[in-house]
Amino acid sequence: MTCSEQAGIPVSEYICRICGSTESSWQAHCDQCGAWNSIEVDLDEERLSVSDLGLKERPVWTAWQDRPNGTR
Repeated sequence: MTCSEQAGIPVSEYICRICGSTESSWQAHCDQCGAWNSIEVDLDEERLSVSDLGLKERPVWTAWQDRPNGTR
């Protein structure tokens, strides 16, 4: 019995965080891309987009990037 089953958490599938392929059970590596330890549980939960939340996407500026108006 998996930890999710013991906790009563419904799991629909497992997903590779590298390539996005799905599996019905957990595996140590992804059969699609071959990445090890990349399979994660994909819980049945509502996925909301930025616009669904009423937010607007904005760029994130780092210290080394020039801003649009030329200032730093």
